[in-house]
Amino acid sequence: MKTVLDHLALKTIPLFSGLEEEELKKIAMLFSVRIYQRDAAIVSYGDPANEFFLIKHGVVRVYRLNESGEQVVLAILGGGDFFGEMGLFTDSLRTAWVDAMTAINLYVMQKADFRALLMSFPELCWKMLGMLSQRLIKSDEQLENLACLNVEERLQKALGMLAQEFGYSEGVCRVIPLKISHRLLGEMTGTSRESVTRALGRLEKKGWLTRGNDKMILRGPSS
Repeated sequence: MKTVLDHLALKTIPLFSGLEEEELKKIAMLFSVRIYQRDAAIVSYGDPANEFFLIKHGVVRVYRLNESGEQVVLAILGGGDFFGEMGLFTDSLRTAWVDAMTAINLYVMQKADFRALLMSFPELCWKMLGMLSQRLIKSDEQLENLACLNVEERLQKALGMLAQEFGYSEGVCRVIPLKISHRLLGEMTGTSRESVTRALGRLEKKGWLTRGNDKMILRGPSS
């Protein structure tokens, strides 16, 4: 049975900010609600691109495999972000995997409804382009970090990004309330898991971070 979305839930989504309540009601009717548990696969490479996904709560990891078969993280997305739109524009198959880093609530729209939505509300296209441009800027920064920084510096940048996007302040510290494996950090920084383990140990000895159960606490600058 399809779970219908309450239009009021869309008010907190940046993509739909500024729309009138009657407009939100019409848009809400196009979405269904889907819930995934942590580590669940949401999208697989090569699948037909038939759905648009909007994140209400939770965090997902978007990744591909390189020529060696190693996972490379393309993006970490959280509440208010969207994914799955590229294949709907191009009629192509999925070009990446997406899985849940936490329990997650998604709003899901079918391809035909997504295209009709953009025809009815062309201003949403500009908002989407703006949000996608911000992602490209972050990707460029990540590539620059891979080329110019050592392992420890790349880890600080990656953890700083996670703290800024998904963390919260606790005194002078910044808490990242996510289960972050050494493997994931390696995928984000182009580093082996062993190198990540050694670098995290050095950062912990310096007092820059503290590791706990399903969280990390940064005591240094979060950038």
